[in-house]
Amino acid sequence: MRFKLTLKTQGKQDILPINYQYEIASWVYKILDQGDRDFAQWLHRNGYQSGKQYFKFFTFSHLNIPQKIRKIKGDRIHLHPGDIYLTISFLPEKASESFIIGLFKNTEATISDGKSWANFQVTQVEKLAEPEFKETMRFTTTSPLVISQPEEKNGKLNHKYLSPEDEGFEKLFRQNLVRKFNAREGANTMETGPDFNFRLIGKPRKKGITIKSNTAHPIKVIGYMFDFELTSPKALIETGYFGGFGDMNSQGFGCGEVKRD
Repeated sequence: MRFKLTLKTQGKQDILPINYQYEIASWVYKILDQGDRDFAQWLHRNGYQSGKQYFKFFTFSHLNIPQKIRKIKGDRIHLHPGDIYLTISFLPEKASESFIIGLFKNTEATISDGKSWANFQVTQVEKLAEPEFKETMRFTTTSPLVISQPEEKNGKLNHKYLSPEDEGFEKLFRQNLVRKFNAREGANTMETGPDFNFRLIGKPRKKGITIKSNTAHPIKVIGYMFDFELTSPKALIETGYFGGFGDMNSQGFGCGEVKRD
């Protein structure tokens, strides 16, 4: 299920960090914890397992902030009173519509990295209509899509972040989707063959995001914003649409919308 949240700013001193994904994710976990603590704690610590990987099966978009109510100064977004929009997406069978709407509606959110903060009131929670899933669909990312592979450098294990133009991107993208589906089903039931195809549309835009930016151990993540066409079994496409494409979905990466022609 996918929802559109309307967030109303609370005053003239609301300031967001540009790197707000981690803070938004923390707020979502807090809301889930208030509704179902056992589920939220299990989701935060573990998630759904496929092999050695765990997937948390929700994602969210960038904040949609109208240009007239925002002003960027350095690494801060200064907000004027008005409405901001956030899309948040869950796999359908993992939560009920009434449960999610009840959790988020009329709640308050304080988004802060310890350096600045912004206060919001959730004034509306709207369930979005599901697309008609087909074996070939086009998407546009609404938050950076991350694909990474481990590599050893100077005796340390690091992550190499791939562009959708890089060799090997499609293979890792496919493997990620298959593992998510198998984690969702609880068995290794999905395989893909020559029918799977990823096609980049246009030029990707590189987007660097720092997680935990105002801490002693910030994490720099590289993702990309782009349009793409995906041909695969419909079950895989549905899993990516609701649970997120690529890595680190529960931190606000890999949210995609159906691309309208």
